Amino acid sequence: MQFLAIYIREAHPLDGVLPERQSGRWLMGTPERGLFVEDPVTPEERLAIAKQCEEDMGLGFPMLIDDLDDTVSSAYAAWPDRLYLVDLDGTLAFRGDIGPEGFKPDQLGRVLERCSKAWAQGSAAGAAANLRGKAKPKRPSGHGRIR
Repeated sequence: MQFLAIYIREAHPLDGVLPERQSGRWLMGTPERGLFVEDPVTPEERLAIAKQCEEDMGLGFPMLIDDLDDTVSSAYAAWPDRLYLVDLDGTLAFRGDIGPEGFKPDQLGRVLERCSKAWAQGSAAGAAANLRGKAKPKRPSGHGRIR
């Protein structure tokens, strides 16, 4: 089993649409203020922010980066965040609801448990996964590994 995180567009960049963030006064003087960044406009800026995110979160698994056209995010309807599980045959075994309200790791955990027997035998889980998303999305290009 391989876990991956894909860094996509910032949900609430400082230069985004919310006026309190555009003012520059939002969370001034708090440690949380450092969590907010301006929306990157170059691949290098997105990469730098993604690297900082990976370091700060200490995920313990690889992080990929979406391109500035948001190819992966669009293909998977991932914004602002979402959990997915891809079966061994490339089909979706789990598609979580849109976060942050729909971010429910326990649901994903139950699907992982159902899939684990098939995967231990090198087989796709298929129906054992109780598939929530049956469509096989196109494999987007334009993203790469951060490290």
